[in-house]
Amino acid sequence: MKVTVFYDGDMHGCPWIVSSYVKSEDATEAIYTGNNVPYIGPTKVSSDCSAIPLDPYDVSWNENTVVHNKIVRMQSTGAVIEQTLPTYLMEGGKLCDGSKYDERGAYCRFVAQQMTFSTSGCDDAKVTVTPEPQPITSRQLHDMKLRVDTTAQQPIDATCRFTYILNMY
Repeated sequence: MKVTVFYDGDMHGCPWIVSSYVKSEDATEAIYTGNNVPYIGPTKVSSDCSAIPLDPYDVSWNENTVVHNKIVRMQSTGAVIEQTLPTYLMEGGKLCDGSKYDERGAYCRFVAQQMTFSTSGCDDAKVTVTPEPQPITSRQLHDMKLRVDTTAQQPIDATCRFTYILNMY
């Protein structure tokens, strides 16, 4: 099946991007099993704008400077404790702020929409991290929700690994 998208208006120049995905459901599955879990395919981004070099872009734990590693110390409470850790898109060592409505902000949003995030996980099952994407008009890329189960009241030393992939359609 081919889908064609038309926009009948002024594109206001580059950058612009269209994201699309396919959602497929099997109606017979619901009949026979009572479940209907849809398959959602990968997101495809498209644009007629020229590709831009991704070399100056990076991801940081700090909005003021590029920081690739983060050490978090949390005090055990005997329960599950949480902390939110924001990540930022950087360009040339400076915050790439998608909340700015100027040409640079437009390119920050353009690049941020094409980023893929994956986690390799944490090396201790008591520690989990879940990314929560931020709106493209935010200063942040994701909020990383760090959860630590301290019910065993034992010291936990865990390393979590993440991968951001900068794509250019």
